[in-house]
Amino acid sequence: MVGVARVPAAARLVARTSLAVPEVVGSLLFDEGWYAAQSGLRLPTRAAAAAHWLARGRHAGHAPHPLLEPQWWDPRPGASRRRDPVTAYRRARTLRSPHPFFDTVRWVQEHPSATAHPDGPLGHWLAAAGPGTPLPTPALGGERAEITWAAARERLAALLAEHRALEAVRRAPRVSAAYDHAAERRALAALAAAPLPPAEPGRPLVSVVMPVRDRAGTVGAAVASVLAQTLRDWELVVVDDGSTDGSAHAAGRAAAGDGRVRVVRRAAGGVGAARNAGLALCRGTWVAWLDSDNAWRPEHLRACLAALVATGARAAYDDLAQHDGGRTTYRALDAGLDHLLAQNHVDLNVLVAERALVEEVGGFDTSLRRAVDYDLVLHLARRARIVHVPVVGADYEAGEGQGAARLTRTELPTWSAVVRRRHLVDADALRAGLAGRDPGVLSAVVPARDEPRAVHASVEAALDAAARPGEVEVVVVDAGSRRGPAMATRALAALSPRVRVLPWSVPMTPGLAVAHALAGTAGATVALLAPGDRPHHGWATALRERLGAGGPARAAAPVVLGPDGTVAAAGLEALPGGALAPALRGLPPDDATRAGSAPLAAAGASGLALRAGDLVPPDGVDPLHLDLDAAAVALTTGLAAADPGAVVLEPAALVTRAEPPAEDPAAPVPGAGAPPGRPEAPPPARAGAGAVRAGTAAARAGLRVVGHRRGADGGPEPVHAHAERDPARLRWAVKTGAPAGPASRRWGDVHFARSLGAALERLGQQVVVDGRHAAERPSAYLDDVVLVLRGLTRVRPPVDGVSLLWVISHPDLVEDDELREHDAVFAASAGWARRAGERAGREVGVLLQATDPARFHPGAGSPGTGDSVLFVGNSRGVRRPVVQALVDAGVDVAVHGAGWDRFLPPGRVRSGHVANDRLAGLYRSSGVVLNDHWPDMRREGFLSNRLFDAAASGARVVTDEVEGTEVFGGLVVPVDPEREPERLRALVADRAAFPDDAERAEAGRRLGREHSFDARARVLLDAALAARAARAAGAGPGAPR
Repeated sequence: MVGVARVPAAARLVARTSLAVPEVVGSLLFDEGWYAAQSGLRLPTRAAAAAHWLARGRHAGHAPHPLLEPQWWDPRPGASRRRDPVTAYRRARTLRSPHPFFDTVRWVQEHPSATAHPDGPLGHWLAAAGPGTPLPTPALGGERAEITWAAARERLAALLAEHRALEAVRRAPRVSAAYDHAAERRALAALAAAPLPPAEPGRPLVSVVMPVRDRAGTVGAAVASVLAQTLRDWELVVVDDGSTDGSAHAAGRAAAGDGRVRVVRRAAGGVGAARNAGLALCRGTWVAWLDSDNAWRPEHLRACLAALVATGARAAYDDLAQHDGGRTTYRALDAGLDHLLAQNHVDLNVLVAERALVEEVGGFDTSLRRAVDYDLVLHLARRARIVHVPVVGADYEAGEGQGAARLTRTELPTWSAVVRRRHLVDADALRAGLAGRDPGVLSAVVPARDEPRAVHASVEAALDAAARPGEVEVVVVDAGSRRGPAMATRALAALSPRVRVLPWSVPMTPGLAVAHALAGTAGATVALLAPGDRPHHGWATALRERLGAGGPARAAAPVVLGPDGTVAAAGLEALPGGALAPALRGLPPDDATRAGSAPLAAAGASGLALRAGDLVPPDGVDPLHLDLDAAAVALTTGLAAADPGAVVLEPAALVTRAEPPAEDPAAPVPGAGAPPGRPEAPPPARAGAGAVRAGTAAARAGLRVVGHRRGADGGPEPVHAHAERDPARLRWAVKTGAPAGPASRRWGDVHFARSLGAALERLGQQVVVDGRHAAERPSAYLDDVVLVLRGLTRVRPPVDGVSLLWVISHPDLVEDDELREHDAVFAASAGWARRAGERAGREVGVLLQATDPARFHPGAGSPGTGDSVLFVGNSRGVRRPVVQALVDAGVDVAVHGAGWDRFLPPGRVRSGHVANDRLAGLYRSSGVVLNDHWPDMRREGFLSNRLFDAAASGARVVTDEVEGTEVFGGLVVPVDPEREPERLRALVADRAAFPDDAERAEAGRRLGREHSFDARARVLLDAALAARAARAAGAGPGAPR
């Protein structure tokens, strides 16, 4: 409901924020209607609304506009509280997205002038947008949803309404400092005159069950409060649960011989068992409970029974007064099952229920160590209506020293999550549906709270990791998020049909979230992702196939990489004593590939895949854990203990692990306010005696673990050394400029390095490949030879060991002193090698780029069956002349690559990326392949790798003017697209300048033999051996290791 703020208050706000108000009022980025919908206030003027938002609304997390979500645009903790988001966005001039629906980069590529708009790119779009204008939405999973401005507003309004409803459940005042005693007196007066249920001959109307254990000091007052009830037709069963302090005697003394009171003794069995024992002795039609440290008010039983008669309900509860020192609060909320599922508000001490109803639901579950009363209340609420009686029915003293052994102080608070899982998740339906799950689908589950950017990164990477459309679906459980993060996270579902977001009002433990998500998944394989975890391409296929191959495997763990691209964990192995340590931490992922698939002692959560059936409650991820990783480790430790082959490593699956999020001081802290000394989580899982031991994976990779040190996360980290090996088998580290993470597969340098590495391994060497973030990884001491593939990034050579430099691109970035740092230097241009060598005063060898004839060969496709004109490559944010000249002339150029929307008409961009194993077929089957170079590469004669691959495939290639193309034997024809556009069009039209199909095939095979990676590897190995010999003789920059 929207209220109207008082004008004087609004005027004061305008005065307090006068400097910023005019800028916000004049901006398209402030929508007073949207602010009113969030705040519930209708301010008299736009200026008043802007002032209120500046002074209060932004601090409360309200957004100024539907498409400017502050906690999405700038997720840094407290950013919107330090500076108002409207002003910040207007002045930032960045390409960061203001909302999940708005792809700033895409809009600016299509409209370069958008950056000059006073309200930034979003303001530029808003200035011309009408209800039917499509938003520049981002691509997700290779698809781009079309959402109009009207549809976006409607959807966001619905999300806001949904969130407000969830917030109402979460914020409902379950405990209040104030209480309406006047209303209570009126209610008591009405109930005192109301009829009671009829009594049955020979049995009491109400049976009261009071469990007690070692509370001799309080049980007497509890019994006395029952004796003082204005309703006299009751019986009291006191169940002494193994007390050692005379509690039973104290209860009997308080009863003062009243025949309605029975005291029974039993061996200690827990509060649930004691209550069930008392229930079995009850004779009344109705049953109530009172703990031995609580006391009823005299009207409690009569008020509840009168309300039950008046409403026809089967259960009722009134309110509880809690006293702590001099402070009293009231547990008083009139609400139903939806509120109960979020958090319990019905105290057992003020509940009265039909005994038959309690027996129908089975009484108390004795397997629960805490929250047994919550479980019973939920069972009752699901079976029947529980009515609220607005009177205080009991008092509880919660002062210091009261209840030192209470379950709230000795047992985990997350037992409530165990109870919620039982009542939220239909385990029987899940089990019944297992046979219908799709074995070709992997369902990724992301438990989330207040991390929309991290969730988006996980969703995007998971969908991109699919080897085919539809292989991956993602279910996000967004539980307890604040408005901004919640809106941004839930917007993801509109961007892809493969994404579902399940909102919930309060935070969930990871185990509860995973179980809740399970009903929304379709795959036979389910994987866990923490927000920010980014799976790599092929991850889903590798894990699905591993679990679907038969055998004992029930959980498959990927190789988890850290932010630098090195292994964070290749599963977990057991240390002596049972503690768990990450396998292969700090090594390149190639070592995990060499280790192969094998059993593990346990595995963490990042990307972990399990059979769906193993996640159905009561199995699956334990809801007691607050941390997803700890919960996954506990689950897999148990699986591995039951069957040593149940948890396996799948090295073909990679996941880059999320970095820990920055703390937001305004975010609620789980467990805050917990009693001192209360445990917050179960103890860490430990492996059994038969678990896989630390060093097992390293041994399979040709290494050994010589010890463990304390890692950056405080846990054990292995220290590796070489196992016994052939002296001729050197370990090579090939350094590239590619970034860490899933995006590395889009870098040609990575494929180049992998092909070269395979060739070196065919020569008996061991090879690992590092991206730029792992250039100086701590485990570099294991490397014998460092080979730097010089592109965009400079890599310093190691202090010891052999270092080779191969300049393959971007020669303008290479300084003369860099050439002098390495043992041997090569360049992919004869002219540049000669000139650079003369400048640096050292020899620079010529080593052109290369191709892999096993992949790029004439047999990969059929000429004339593909696109007439083909270009594969990203736009680089410029009008690449070789493409643009033909497009401007009306030639149909098929383009595969990113960033072309700004430059090309619709339909020309066939895809944003082509897998490397598909390129040869595209090249061979096309009419003409287009190619160009970076300006410095063209000027200095660096022939691109694409020329070698396309020519080896037997394709016709047209490239920009660059020296040295004669090496391709007529398969590559250079032309200047800007000075010779007519010749360019003629080359792609009649193709007479190229050899025929058979001649091209023969030339391609010859090129593949002469310029293969095997040939290059031989040259590099000879150079490395010569450098090692020179170092051994004291002639190099350092001595060998």
